Amino acid sequence: MEECPCRLAAVYDRPLLPHRKRSTSHQVKGHATDPTTLLERFRGNRVFGSLDGLRSASIIAVIWDHTHRDTLDWLPGASRGFLGVDLFFVISGFLIVTLILRERAATGTTSLRNFYGRRVLRIFPAYYALLAALSIFFLVFKFPVLARPFFAELPYDASYTSNLIAGSSIMGISWSLATEEQFYLLWPPVEKFLGRLVLPLLGVIVIANQLINFRLADPWLQRRFGVSHDDLFILQATFTPICLGVGLAHLLNSDRGFAIAYRFLGSREASLYCLLLLLAIGNSPAADISGWQRLAVQLSMVALVGGCVLREDHRLQKVLTWSPIKRLGVISYGVYLYHLSARHLVHRLLLHFGKESPSVEFLLCVTLTICISELSFRFFEQPVLSLKRYLR
Repeated sequence: MEECPCRLAAVYDRPLLPHRKRSTSHQVKGHATDPTTLLERFRGNRVFGSLDGLRSASIIAVIWDHTHRDTLDWLPGASRGFLGVDLFFVISGFLIVTLILRERAATGTTSLRNFYGRRVLRIFPAYYALLAALSIFFLVFKFPVLARPFFAELPYDASYTSNLIAGSSIMGISWSLATEEQFYLLWPPVEKFLGRLVLPLLGVIVIANQLINFRLADPWLQRRFGVSHDDLFILQATFTPICLGVGLAHLLNSDRGFAIAYRFLGSREASLYCLLLLLAIGNSPAADISGWQRLAVQLSMVALVGGCVLREDHRLQKVLTWSPIKRLGVISYGVYLYHLSARHLVHRLLLHFGKESPSVEFLLCVTLTICISELSFRFFEQPVLSLKRYLR
């Protein structure tokens, strides 16, 4: 979500469905030592406490990118906030498929009706309310510079197909939301009906996406469709992080996979090391991070998520579960939706008063966006989400 999140965004159901009763044997001072007990504890964990903190970091990175993108061209590695969208994708793939796998383990099946019902209640109301509000605003107050691209791209935004175009409107973030919505639409039936073919299909998608990421598919795309890596957002390396998150969910759901993951990521320090690795790779001075660097960033994000969910007492736990950071993660879907509109308003106000400053714009944008998102979550999104009780 170079242009967006994200959130991305952060559109997950909590708490997670329990897999089975938690074992209480073979524990030492609250920490399990037996591999079977470790797996049972993970499967019985209804909330992954650190993931809201990771969402917070992702959305702050995206806002930073959108307020500083044009000011840090001289230092390529300093404005890579768009990678926050990749982290949103990893978290999304992991959580959604974990929910599906745990529901199947608990009930023997996956209810697509309930899944889509929950997704609609979480995603559609705030998204379409924003589209409606912007449409009314531009019809009444004009602002042709913003209104023309908005109405030109509105059919794509409204149909969640904006990742098929290079969007330039105030809803430029919608391409990443379209990508996630397409994932939500297509992947649950894959999980339900394809069985053992899921992981091979996952591998095929990742390989195809990496052919694009490494630009190896450019000659064929140019010859066949007249496009290249840079022409369509849907050809960017954004499906890989979602698929890697899906793969992580399957890995941790199996006995053998969990044991392998815990061997490498089960220490308390693993999350910290993964974060440092991610920052080092993501902030290298290379102007173009396609290829190995983009893939390495995404793999380090998967490792970071794994290190944060395998055990709750990891080194980053206190920071990621600090109340203000956690709350920002809870409302991060709204933050992702509203931040570009808030950014345009703040930018115009600063220009009006002759106080243009990317850093001030960033701080004001974050503050205004959080206020709007908190009001939206409390008085609009939560009442709608309460209807999910009918989908239990």
